[in-house]
Amino acid sequence: MMAEEYIAERDRWRGSDEAARRAIVDDVLAGRSVDARAATRRLHYDISRTHLAAVLWCDDGDGSPPAAERLHRTAMAMTRTTAAAGMLLIPANTTSAWVWFALTDEDTGGRAAYLRANLDPPKDVRVALGPAASGPQGMRRSHLGALQAERIARRSGQWLCDYQEVRLVALATAEPEHARWFVQDVLGPLASEGDRVRELRETLRVYLAEERSLRAAAERLHVARNTITYRVKRAEELLPASTASAADSLELRLALEIAQHLHT
Repeated sequence: MMAEEYIAERDRWRGSDEAARRAIVDDVLAGRSVDARAATRRLHYDISRTHLAAVLWCDDGDGSPPAAERLHRTAMAMTRTTAAAGMLLIPANTTSAWVWFALTDEDTGGRAAYLRANLDPPKDVRVALGPAASGPQGMRRSHLGALQAERIARRSGQWLCDYQEVRLVALATAEPEHARWFVQDVLGPLASEGDRVRELRETLRVYLAEERSLRAAAERLHVARNTITYRVKRAEELLPASTASAADSLELRLALEIAQHLHT
């Protein structure tokens, strides 16, 4: 059944309908006005619903089965797991696809956590999710968020990345060179390379994220409280004087989050 669904989707896109379907999607993603009813009929997907967009990609395009089939299987598994009312898959290139899922209820949050808990990580396929949003503009909005999540995820090893979880870093790293300058200015020596400095930086990041709770930081990093105390002290000693004087500032916390992404 899965193979038949894959073949049917592939043949549909290879047929004469492919160009018309892609043109509609391009119009939606460009923010141009479209006839929702006509678009829904052509795409076999209701663009007036609430959408959850995803970008799926294979790190290895030469595996078996072919990348296109693996992407389709993953999209179908996500459709079943989320109980989506419909799914639209657009091949982006030979190793990636753009996908939209039509949500069936008003609860548009927590999808990433639910997928992590209820869907086995697909073999050699990674997923980036956008924010849930409604209508044609929501279809575009969710897709753009998924693209930003993909950008972040390609630097990490996680199989699923949710835009809602990385949107601050996505915003702050839209200009990568400026982001690096900011991190260097705010963190000083704490922005250096190396496993030891990275460990100190990550400990300080988690400690501040946990509102300076030694217990919570220790549990999250699976180390003793005394270890957190020592690492935080050493990390703060590496900070420039101007940053250390405001040790829980927004700039420091943002720089630590960006650094985690840049050094992944």
